[in-house]
Amino acid sequence: MVQHLLCALVMLGQSTPQNPSLQMPAPVPLTQTCTQAPDMFDSSNPEDLWAFLLQCQITFNAHPQNFTSESAKVFFAISYLKKSALEWFEQGILEDDLTQAPEWRSSWMEFIKELWTHFGPTNPTGAVEVELQHLTMASRAHLSEYLVRFNTLASRVEWGDVVLHFQFYDGLPDQLKDQITFLGKPDTLRELVQVTIHHDNLHWEHQDEHKQAKQQQPPQNTTMGQPQSNQPADCPNEQHLNARGRLKDEEQCQCCDNNLCLFCGKSNHTITKCPAASAKVWAAALPIKTPMEMPASEEPTRTAEPSQLNE
Repeated sequence: MVQHLLCALVMLGQSTPQNPSLQMPAPVPLTQTCTQAPDMFDSSNPEDLWAFLLQCQITFNAHPQNFTSESAKVFFAISYLKKSALEWFEQGILEDDLTQAPEWRSSWMEFIKELWTHFGPTNPTGAVEVELQHLTMASRAHLSEYLVRFNTLASRVEWGDVVLHFQFYDGLPDQLKDQITFLGKPDTLRELVQVTIHHDNLHWEHQDEHKQAKQQQPPQNTTMGQPQSNQPADCPNEQHLNARGRLKDEEQCQCCDNNLCLFCGKSNHTITKCPAASAKVWAAALPIKTPMEMPASEEPTRTAEPSQLNE
C-alpha cells in the first residue's frame, strides 16, 4: 500500500518532460496561483494522512519555483505537523551534522515512508477493501456522492475491472438497477458508470418537473372548514347528513349561529335563496319536525265536516 501511494504521488508530481531537448522555453511568470494550505496533521486520525500528503503535493505542483529541492518539500510538510507527529521528527530536524542527519531530511519519498510507517493506517488495504465492499448509495442521494467515494476507494486497491464492475452495480439503489437492467447492463465499468450517470440525471430531472408542477397547482377550496368534495352542486355533503338524509343537529346549530346557508355553508343568504340548491334539494335539507317536536300552538286544526256545520 505504501509503495502504491509513493507511485501515485510521483506520477502526480511529475511536471517536467523526460527529454530535455524537447523542453519548451519557460513561459513568462504570471500571477501566483492561490492554493489553500494543507490541514494540520496531528496523527490522531491515521485516515487523514492520505489527504494531508495530497494537499502537500497540490501545493508543490502549484508553486514549483518554491520547491526546487527535496528538503524544501520535506520541511514544508513538517511545518504542518503537530503533537506526536511533529515530535517524531524533532531529533532529525535539530541535527546540525548533515552526515548524521536521517535520510528523510533530503528525500521527499523517504519522508513519506517514514511518516506513513509510523502514523498511517495499520492495514490500509484491508480497511479500504472492507469499506468498498459495504459501500452503498442511498435511494434519495445523488450519484455524484457515491461515485466520488467509489473512485477514491477503487484507486487504493488492486482490483480488476470485472470486480469493480460488480461492486459498483451492487451498491446502486433499486430504482437505478431497474433502469439499467431494462436496457441491458453494460459489460465494462466505464460504460456502466456512463449509463448510470445518464439515468440518475433523468431521475432528478423528473423530480424537479414533478416539484414544479405541484407548486403551480391552485390552492384547494374549502367549505365550512372541510375540503370541497367532488359531489354535484345540488347535493349536500354526505358527511353533514344523518341517517334520514337530513342535516345533523350540530351542522344546523353551526349554520344558525353563524348565519350561514343550511346547504352551501355560505353567508348573505338562506337556503330558500341559495343559488346552488333547487327547491327540491333545500326542502330535503331542511329538518322535519315530528308531531312530538311541534308545540301545541302549531298542532293542526281539524276542519269541520259539512254535517257538523248543519247541526
